[in-house]
Amino acid sequence: MALRKSNLWPFFRFPTIVASLGSCNQNSDAWQPTHLSDGCCVPPGSCDHLSGGIRIVLSPVGWAWLGGSALPNACFPHTRTSYICSDCGKSFCSISSLISHQKRNHSGEKPYKCADCGRSFHQSSDLVKHERIHTGEKPYQCTVCEKRFNQRSYLIVHERFHTAEKPYKCFLCGKSFCSNAHLMTHQRTHTGERPYQCPECGKRFTTSSNFHKRIHTGEKPYKCSLCGKSFTTSSDVVKHERTHTGEKPYKCGTCGKSFSQSAHLMQHQRIHTGEKPYSCLICGRCFTCSAHLVVHKRTHKDGEVLKI
Repeated sequence: MALRKSNLWPFFRFPTIVASLGSCNQNSDAWQPTHLSDGCCVPPGSCDHLSGGIRIVLSPVGWAWLGGSALPNACFPHTRTSYICSDCGKSFCSISSLISHQKRNHSGEKPYKCADCGRSFHQSSDLVKHERIHTGEKPYQCTVCEKRFNQRSYLIVHERFHTAEKPYKCFLCGKSFCSNAHLMTHQRTHTGERPYQCPECGKRFTTSSNFHKRIHTGEKPYKCSLCGKSFTTSSDVVKHERTHTGEKPYKCGTCGKSFSQSAHLMQHQRIHTGEKPYSCLICGRCFTCSAHLVVHKRTHKDGEVLKI
């Protein structure tokens, strides 16, 4: 008798359910040659010796026993099993990790609420990180330029600007990135994927940023501590405050020139590398930054090259 999804946890969907039959008592050496198939327990529906109430999941690398009465040695997984999330495809080495992931990310449950802005989170650790935006706490410091960050992951990515390390490479165009998040966002320029949709206007985006939503609400929760000007994102207020302080934390490793924004440093470095990633689809001319490409496109009309 196959498992029904109604028998499972309400917030958890298994990738593939194959059976909900019980324990097998044919675990003696005499049964091994017929009961095992290619080093793995035979598909549960094909075993005539199962009874009781177990749950078995088929994963890409083996069979996984999830619960029920004691299962004999013959029916334990004989290869390493990975547990795949059916919602996002992420894999886990244990069923408990997968269940925790499903509950945190796909159940819609957000029990941890920020007392300052009302935003809710799946995990208490995410709330702690978020609250640092309001408190200004930045416990992680770069040993090279002494810049501070409110999350360790931000520090790790930042340090790669000093080392020029870009370990994440796009297999479609070969472009490299300092973080996996930047790579995933970039790859959507190839696939055209825009998974995040605004509930107000229906416009779709490549990232889940709340920036667009604030266009509708007019919310500007981030305020400059020096002049009081408000901004829609925390990164905008950080960039703005550098106009007061003159801080330029991003330094070119080739010529030593410094910049107030990482994007400006990346654009500058193309002078040294010769990289011109922005190409005109009409004439094929390439540019170091998108702004130059936009200006160039104005020299074309109806797909033709204008003489100027």
